[in-house]
Amino acid sequence: MGVEGRIVKIGTDDAQLLDRFLEGLGEELETFRYFKSRGYDVLKNHLYTCLLYIHQEAIGYGHLDKEGDITWLGIVIRKEWQGHGLGYKMMKHLLHIAAESGVITVHLSVDSVNKKAFDLYKRLGFEEVSKGSQSHVLKMDL
Repeated sequence: MGVEGRIVKIGTDDAQLLDRFLEGLGEELETFRYFKSRGYDVLKNHLYTCLLYIHQEAIGYGHLDKEGDITWLGIVIRKEWQGHGLGYKMMKHLLHIAAESGVITVHLSVDSVNKKAFDLYKRLGFEEVSKGSQSHVLKMDL
């Protein structure tokens, strides 16, 4: 714990930063599949999108994605930086942005095998609302 990081808002003009980050993810892409079925044009619909930097290196990604009346939260932290409180920092930042934007409920999905993420979300107050065969869907009322 105690590693400092800098959260930087990004937009559709920052595709090269997002490319570089995703190329460096490795095995985390197995559980963070957000861009597998979407192009970067989806960023236009985001309430907020950001990268988390340590020094000059992007080691985390987060977003608040508006789909109609639903706001989805998504994050991923590179494996070698997990366990330092950076996911918690990213989540608190995104939840703060959501609250400032008037979002009442935030939704997210997490694979059941991603125990670290599941535990983080539970610690932040997310509640399990449904189970699929491969994932849990959690929600939090702000």
